[in-house]
Amino acid sequence: MNQPITQLDKPAKTPCKHLTASGCGIYEDRFPVCREYGCLWLWGEGSLEDRPDRMGAMPTMSDNGLYLTLYLNGDSTPEQLSRGALKWLRRYFNKTGRPALVLHGDGYGKTTAIYPDGTYKELETKWVGELPGSMEP
Repeated sequence: MNQPITQLDKPAKTPCKHLTASGCGIYEDRFPVCREYGCLWLWGEGSLEDRPDRMGAMPTMSDNGLYLTLYLNGDSTPEQLSRGALKWLRRYFNKTGRPALVLHGDGYGKTTAIYPDGTYKELETKWVGELPGSMEP
């Protein structure tokens, strides 16, 4: 998500021009690079109810591989996470004890860290690749 994608003429750190409030606007005819990208659900994590279009979020790992990252659909905010998204968070917190990231807002312009104790912190950076080494609450 944070690297340039030449097939789409998409610069780094910009949302795809085909992104709509309900997901990919060209999904049936999407580019190979998009077909090859997989969220955790596509990699076999979770159940049918955890499918991103059903839970309103796409779960993946941050570019550095340290943090669960949820890309929220539409105008959703971290306070409005679905049961499915909360289930992903609980599993992740139990497994790692690390904070998770929620990217949301127009063009995923906001990043919120959610901590295992349930606290939230709006981060100053909007891109996961720019996160500081520590995300202490």
